[in-house]
Amino acid sequence: MLETELETDSGRPQLSLEEAHNLARESFGVEGTVKPLPSYIDQNFKITPAEGQAYVLKVASAEEHEPFLHCQDRLLNHLAEGWPEDESPASFPRPRMALSGSTVTAIEHGGKTHLVRLVTFLEGSFLADYPVRPAPLMERFGRFLGRLDDILGSFQEPPHQREIIWDITHFDRVEPFLQAVREADQRQRLESMYQRVRRNLERWDGQLAKGWIHGDANQHNLLIEASGPGAPEILGLIDFGDLSYTGTIYELAIAAAYAMLGEEDPSGVLEPLVAGYGAVRPISAVEVSSLVFAIPARLITSLALAAHHGALDPENEYVVANQRPAWDLLEWWMGQDAARLEAWIGEICADAR
Repeated sequence: MLETELETDSGRPQLSLEEAHNLARESFGVEGTVKPLPSYIDQNFKITPAEGQAYVLKVASAEEHEPFLHCQDRLLNHLAEGWPEDESPASFPRPRMALSGSTVTAIEHGGKTHLVRLVTFLEGSFLADYPVRPAPLMERFGRFLGRLDDILGSFQEPPHQREIIWDITHFDRVEPFLQAVREADQRQRLESMYQRVRRNLERWDGQLAKGWIHGDANQHNLLIEASGPGAPEILGLIDFGDLSYTGTIYELAIAAAYAMLGEEDPSGVLEPLVAGYGAVRPISAVEVSSLVFAIPARLITSLALAAHHGALDPENEYVVANQRPAWDLLEWWMGQDAARLEAWIGEICADAR
């Protein structure tokens, strides 16, 4: 399933605004103005009624698995109900029941079956819209992720068979997509870095603590409140489509890879992020070792798949975003001495305890 989906993107839905409007009304009893939202291989629409709660209509790729979407809905409810009252409030999308009596319904479109959900739309600004990454914000971000993973650790859903290429545990599946990078020099450099990262990741993956993670805590999914004085507050997190049962530390690695994009001093962003996370969820020595290579693994995956999907769908800006900053950060990171990086991150974790 995974290889076919990435090769052709044939499972991506292609609903019009009118079709999305009718679908929300007929399947969920919700009617309002419709606006398309950025997406990867699915389709998302904001549905805004004349009054009351706005929603996101999520139309999944034809390759998506229904059990996983039900798992995702149960996890969202688990998060909302399990967030500690003594912590800063945090919001997550909540699924709405369809008229059929389930949170997941199916439609036929273009000769394919697509699974559809409706979740609450969360108001707020995105981290991507905030021009700087001050240390207090990154420390709050780290604490937020640590608390998130702590709560997800009590989610008892067993792992599903669904495996996605974005999961760092499956980094070996990225290799065929390196060929999509057009420039020969870049492709050869990326292949070299891929081999080095893969060898080191494989040393540690089997020893990592495993659990459910969001898997895509990037700057376009993290909601912040930036109107008050001082560093913004963390409001919540959206888009659980990359939810995975994998190494828990990969949550931090993925968030760090995106948070450092475009920064002149990536280490100045990473330090408070790691410290905040480690203050809530202590980071083991094995996780520190893995983190050094899990961060570039995410960057390599992003670059390879952006090149692949960009060739298939050149007008979709969402799939090619961050390519230049990702190249710059990857080159910077791989130019560092790995042993020194590991020792430095280890010191941050020790101080955070």
